[in-house]
Amino acid sequence: MPAKLGNRVENDNDLTNGHTKIRHKKGLKSPTSHPQKGVKCLPQVTTSIHSPKRHSSVHYSDNLKGVTKPAIQRLARRGGVKRIGRNMYDETRKILKEFLKDVLHKAICHTQHAKRQTVTVPDIVNGLRTSNYKIQFYV
Repeated sequence: MPAKLGNRVENDNDLTNGHTKIRHKKGLKSPTSHPQKGVKCLPQVTTSIHSPKRHSSVHYSDNLKGVTKPAIQRLARRGGVKRIGRNMYDETRKILKEFLKDVLHKAICHTQHAKRQTVTVPDIVNGLRTSNYKIQFYV
């Protein structure tokens, strides 16, 4: 709604670059071209406009919820599964958690044996090898 201020009418769409434009009634001159007695300019409106957040992050209480239903479906399709039951998603997450615990435990053992604090790719590969898993094409 426009707000009437004396001889001026201010609209929301009249704000430009933090300054206020003033629309006058018919017959009155612009106060910027020739100031008249009784016509005063409104103070500049300073607006603090912040750009909105571009990406919102989702925080999961359980990190395995980050392995989403579509991700599990893609893995199952690659394995040749046609239909997936509703309770299979939670079971898949539990099995994945146990598998990762086992491999990471062995990889950390390799890292500690080498007297390092950074887990590297060869540590993960050796952890998988000691768990009887092969990585193809890794030298």
